[in-house]
Amino acid sequence: MAGLHGMRLLVADDNRTNRKILDTMLTGLGASVVLAVDGQTACDAFRPGAFDALLLDISMPGLDGMGALAEIRAMEARAGAMPVPALAVTANAMSHQIEDYLAAGFDGHIAKPFRKETLAQALEGAVEVRRKAS
Repeated sequence: MAGLHGMRLLVADDNRTNRKILDTMLTGLGASVVLAVDGQTACDAFRPGAFDALLLDISMPGLDGMGALAEIRAMEARAGAMPVPALAVTANAMSHQIEDYLAAGFDGHIAKPFRKETLAQALEGAVEVRRKAS
């Protein structure tokens, strides 16, 4: 899975264990990871052009993943930047919920719990979809 080598990822999850798992898996796949403890912290860390993809937990206190993505998309629009691929990372993965994430601007989702291979495939797929769209 060479597709993640050198990727710069912004990962937001309010659960410390989930952040550790994501960080370990993603760095093990060759990605560079910036961790955020919630949606607001992710927005504070985001800069257009600084990341190749986002992984945002949907259920976080304060600013959740959908709210964080809306803020990030607004930042990108103000900067005239292309939207960075974004994945919803969530245990809430029923078909109507997934439709809501896609309608909110996510490029895909990763259902918790997940395996390293599933994570890599979802990221590679989201990046490829954005490349073809641009």
